[in-house]
Amino acid sequence: MKKIIGSFLALLILASFSVHANASEKDDLFIQVDFDGGPNEECSIMKVKPDGTISEFVSNSQILFATGLTSADCNNTGLAVGLDGRVYFSEDISHNILVADSRGRVSTFVTDTVVNMLLPTTLDWDNGMAINPVTGTLVAADEDNEAIIEFPTDVPTPITDTASYKYISS
Repeated sequence: MKKIIGSFLALLILASFSVHANASEKDDLFIQVDFDGGPNEECSIMKVKPDGTISEFVSNSQILFATGLTSADCNNTGLAVGLDGRVYFSEDISHNILVADSRGRVSTFVTDTVVNMLLPTTLDWDNGMAINPVTGTLVAADEDNEAIIEFPTDVPTPITDTASYKYISS
């Protein structure tokens, strides 16, 4: 029992949380989990229902498929749930922001290459990501440039036009 409690606490410490905003599942909680220790780094997103049921919402394989990489790192990354229920999250090896629809299908929201076009140095999405509750835009913190970048969520993805998002320097 101590091992189970200890494992759960460790999971909570390594996880990023966000509450689901979709009216049909408004009380769901999403947890971004990072696993180190295997031959490759792995991560996934778990979904916790109000009754305590835990299920995998996004698998490591889905993240790898979306990024085209052999490892995924979700340590020191962000997660936010849009007003429409889509889950936005960053991955720390590709430095891309990915998005999962309400069924858990993953695609690229915006790549680091596109965002880097407006930044003085390369970016690193570390820990700060939220949805603006009024506009529905995704707001993400870039650690390396000490900047906040705001992305519309009602545009085709992946975002390829630098004019569609706002760079706010600190």
